[in-house]
Amino acid sequence: MSDRAIVALGVWLLLLVLMGTATIGIAIAFYIALGLVMLLLAAILFVTSRRRTSARQAGTGAGRA
Repeated sequence: MSDRAIVALGVWLLLLVLMGTATIGIAIAFYIALGLVMLLLAAILFVTSRRRTSARQAGTGAGRA
């Protein structure tokens, strides 16, 4: 095998490893971001449901006359 072929093979393997590492990093970042979005959505739903419950208990709900 010539020196150029060995270097080309080494560069190819290095690029494959780097692409795999980047893919794993992107996947981890995606799952962290997805988890944060779900946490934010759950917090918003929790706060809005508590406000509705508080308003209903105080008698200021939309259904009261």
